[in-house]
Amino acid sequence: MVRNKEEYTVVLITGGGTGIGAAAARKLSKTHKVVICGRRLDRLEKIVNEMDCFAIQADVGVEHDVNRLINQINEKYGRLDALVLNAGINYEGKVTETSLENWENVIRINLTSGFFSYKSCLTTLTKKRWFHRNDIVGGRT
Repeated sequence: MVRNKEEYTVVLITGGGTGIGAAAARKLSKTHKVVICGRRLDRLEKIVNEMDCFAIQADVGVEHDVNRLINQINEKYGRLDALVLNAGINYEGKVTETSLENWENVIRINLTSGFFSYKSCLTTLTKKRWFHRNDIVGGRT
C-alpha cells in the first residue's frame, strides 16, 4: 500500500552525512521523511543528491545549533516523530597522549549532544504522547 507523504514518520538522524548515519538515511528515506544533520555541509549535500531527504548543517554539540535544527524541522514538517542519535567522534592514540581538549570534544559530541537533542525535541515528540528512541552506540578503534 502506498501511503500519502503526510502519513510518513519524520525522522532526524544526527551524524547523517557519513557512515552508519548515511546508511540509515538511505534505508529510511524509502519509507519516511528523513532529516539528516552534520557539521560538514559537503558531506550532507552528497547524501541529499543520492536520495530524497532534507539536510541541515548543525553541530549537535552546541545547544543553540540543536535548538535551531529542531525549529527548522518543525517549520518544514510541523512535527518530529523519531530521533536517531548517531553523531560521534573519536581521536586515535593512547589515553596518555590525548589532550583534555580532545577528550572534552568527544564528551561534547558523543554524550552532551544527546542531552541537547532530547531536551530540544521532547516537547515536539511528546505532543503525540509517543516517540521512537534509537541510540546508536559504538566504538571506533
